[in-house]
Amino acid sequence: MKKTVARRLSVTIALVALLSGTLYLVLQNFRDNLVFFFSPTEILENPGKASKRARLGGMIKKGSVKIISQRDHRLRFVVSDFNKEVSIEYQGFLPDLFREGQGLVAEGYFDQRRQVFIARTILAKHDETYMPPQLERAINKRHGQKSLALGPQGESLNDR
Repeated sequence: MKKTVARRLSVTIALVALLSGTLYLVLQNFRDNLVFFFSPTEILENPGKASKRARLGGMIKKGSVKIISQRDHRLRFVVSDFNKEVSIEYQGFLPDLFREGQGLVAEGYFDQRRQVFIARTILAKHDETYMPPQLERAINKRHGQKSLALGPQGESLNDR
């Protein structure tokens, strides 16, 4: 083999190896930062999927908010998708818009042993008719297009 051909081949192999390594690192970083959205029904049906990092969306069940520790700002409440319910534990200060009967999205992980979603972040709704779009799609998928996520004329509650 000539020297120029050998040199080109070695440079090409080095570039392919470098690009492959870079692509691997980018995909690993992307995978580590990827957060999936689940409804309470989906989490209870397949708890392993939400055991690392996930978002749980639903409506806060009225009368379910309980203070675990006033000093540590820890509380527990129940979130529902009108099919199943999941308890959420959260430590921290709640958003101003947090209220029973309203929609929210919590980011955290599902503790399979205790059957509790441990939230690190709480994102509250916008107004009294808001429902997280992912939750609305999950409810519509479970119950068909004419579901609790739709208003009386079949319009999305988010469109009101």
